[in-house]
Amino acid sequence: IKWTYKHPDAVHRLCRLATDYNKKIAKHWINIYGTKTLILAMGEASASNDMISPDLFKEFVLPYLKEEAEHLRAMGSKHIFCHPCGDQNGNLPHWAQVPLGDPGIISISQQVDIEMAAEYLPSHVILGNMEPSLIQVETPAKVYEETAKLVERGKKIPGGYIFAPGCAFGPSTPEENVLAVTRAVEDHGWYD
Repeated sequence: IKWTYKHPDAVHRLCRLATDYNKKIAKHWINIYGTKTLILAMGEASASNDMISPDLFKEFVLPYLKEEAEHLRAMGSKHIFCHPCGDQNGNLPHWAQVPLGDPGIISISQQVDIEMAAEYLPSHVILGNMEPSLIQVETPAKVYEETAKLVERGKKIPGGYIFAPGCAFGPSTPEENVLAVTRAVEDHGWYD
């Protein structure tokens, strides 16, 4: 992160190398599986506002994300799955410039409000954003209640919604809590 100020050219060089590598890997997988059975993924944990400012995101991340997404789209990818990890609230206006598909699928963390994400990304499917620790430590009744609330909010998102934890289920998540999530999604997860 210090290099963004002290050695910005080196940071851009590293981003260039990473982007070129990602594009080659994407081409490899598309050549093997095609675009009808494959949804490629992008992510940016190190670009969260926990790590860098929206201005640094705009300079050091956005151009490369756009290039990579444009490359995937040009190769025939209709949908791109993306997990912008962490606090991306300040970056949402920038994410709105990334051509993630028709629609793209955006997996947001618990730090990003689903309605705010949908405001900036109205034509994309929002995936997320239940607090993972809640699923891991709360009672099944509380997990069911919180899942149901989130699903009901998500169903109002114009581009669509898929329930998921903000990151992943923790390794010690009780089976009862996973079942509570499943029940809540089954009970509340149908569009009217």
